[in-house]
Amino acid sequence: MRIEPPTQRHRLRLGITPMIDVVFLLVVFFMLVSTFVDPSSISLEQTAAPGATTGDSEAIRVHIHASGGIDVDGEPVPLANLTDSLQRRLRKNQAYPVRVQADHAVSLQRLVQVLDRLKWAGASMLTLTSQ
Repeated sequence: MRIEPPTQRHRLRLGITPMIDVVFLLVVFFMLVSTFVDPSSISLEQTAAPGATTGDSEAIRVHIHASGGIDVDGEPVPLANLTDSLQRRLRKNQAYPVRVQADHAVSLQRLVQVLDRLKWAGASMLTLTSQ
């Protein structure tokens, strides 16, 4: 009886290049579908008719001038103090409506800065108008 030596088996070679390609595609996929910044927004509702107002006499009026100056109920207030000024006024009643009136020449950046300060102050009812 003759015993033959075991035959050599061919080992399966896994190439690392296809695995790197798959990992790279997964990284790209997850980068594209994930969000890195939590978007926050200020919701504004359009009034029933252009130029229509609610007629609230207790509304806090914030006026943004074309020069960038800000008035709160007729008093000039710097942007840095806007949040504190509004918080003092909103302590009486958080449900006070706030009317923001901006000149046409006001930059969008300035308007968003003011709206952010209003949000930080706790204003919940905003009306946005323009001159």
